[in-house]
Amino acid sequence: MDSQEDISLDDYVEENDETGDKNDDDDDDIILLEEVLDHEDNFENADSEAYDDAEITISEQPIFDGSPLTLTMHVIAIITFAMTEHLSGSTLAHLLTLIWLHCPKPNNCVRSLRQLWGSFKDFQNPIEWHYMCTNCQKYIGKNQPCSTEYCMHCSHSFRLGKFKSWHPFIVFPIVQQLLCFFQDRFFVSQLDYKFKHEREKEESRKTNNIEDIIDGKNYKRFFMEGGFLRNRYHLAFQMNTDGVALFKSSTFSIWPVYMIICDLPPTLRYTRKYRIFAGLWFGYTKPIFSTFMQPFTKIMQQLYRDGFSVTIPTEDKPVTVRGITISSSMDAPAKCLFMCMVQFNGQCGCPYCTSSGSNVRTDKGGNCRVYPYVRKADRVTDMQERTHERTFRDASLAKEQKIAGQKSFAVNGIKGLSTSFALPGYDVIKGTSIDYMHTVLLGIVKMFMSHWFDTAYRHFPYYRGDKLSICDSRRANIKPPNHISRIP
Repeated sequence: MDSQEDISLDDYVEENDETGDKNDDDDDDIILLEEVLDHEDNFENADSEAYDDAEITISEQPIFDGSPLTLTMHVIAIITFAMTEHLSGSTLAHLLTLIWLHCPKPNNCVRSLRQLWGSFKDFQNPIEWHYMCTNCQKYIGKNQPCSTEYCMHCSHSFRLGKFKSWHPFIVFPIVQQLLCFFQDRFFVSQLDYKFKHEREKEESRKTNNIEDIIDGKNYKRFFMEGGFLRNRYHLAFQMNTDGVALFKSSTFSIWPVYMIICDLPPTLRYTRKYRIFAGLWFGYTKPIFSTFMQPFTKIMQQLYRDGFSVTIPTEDKPVTVRGITISSSMDAPAKCLFMCMVQFNGQCGCPYCTSSGSNVRTDKGGNCRVYPYVRKADRVTDMQERTHERTFRDASLAKEQKIAGQKSFAVNGIKGLSTSFALPGYDVIKGTSIDYMHTVLLGIVKMFMSHWFDTAYRHFPYYRGDKLSICDSRRANIKPPNHISRIP
């Protein structure tokens, strides 16, 4: 399998100017987050040993019989409220007791900070803390820096402490979560989906239909005869991440990373039960992806090369589970950080072609990056399609130019080597999917329809209100997937 899995990214960090504005009140947000996540805290309700030490796990079970609130929703609601209202650890502990007292007995409510911490680990091994130097923004390992130590990369002193000298982030063990999945007979049985789907399409003579992610070229290049994914226990993952702003008056945000197992049926693939919670970035800045993704790329490289052995209920002998990453889904701002390229509103900001676009003034006096229509004959020179190989060459050249001190070092919008090049099986261009939610569902298509058919735009060259019958005929021939409820 072709991949850039052996790329070393340790000596390079992409630019990220998203430093954020820190308010004094924001310290409370971090204090609370530390108190919830730090399993070595001293809990104040130590006298209630009978229930404090009992661990719970996030699940879809109700908090009590007849409650519409699941344990997962219960935990998320408490954390959201506590961080929004800047609750201290002791206040949060009292709130948990108050909630428990108001619910019918018996119940599954979280009753202590220790249990709240325990709800974050649906697997046996604890989370891993990783650290980054805030000065050079490079990865410094899993050992928490001491105030007397210095960065191994830039010799920056760590005496100022957390978020000023070094930045923590969290990695949840992926292999341990997969081990739990493989003890589930139902999960193992559903791994035959890709083979059943293939047989059903052959029997119905619809082999060219695109009905699922496993019908796409990205998956099929590993699913051909003798391919990596022809093994039942070789998995394909999709990665998702996005920033969640927790406070309107603060730049403090969290960036969870989720992994989806593409080999499962669509009805199971996105359920909480089989979704992998891989990591969490939190703080006042957007993630430095070359640093944040470094532990994940190493995990995925090991999962591809060696995998792990597991004994499952349906097999007599242990099986080896391996995996690759074939796709990712994220919005435009996150995508440019992940791909280490200029923003979507910058020159050459399209992730799929090298068109530079044009900068135009808006009616309100601002600026907007637009991409005018390019005739087919001119596309070879004016908007060359990006590929994995070309992007890697552009990234390597950009890295060299930046190290050489050039001010304008970006090449075709690419600012340096993305950590995604180190993910086995991942195609940086074809694997980075178009953001369907923002580009289709949130008003863009509606805007196009308005400009094409609203008589208010009849004097513009793109107006097609006089071709309604032709457009309706073409629209009626569209066969959307079955989850689209409002068909043409």
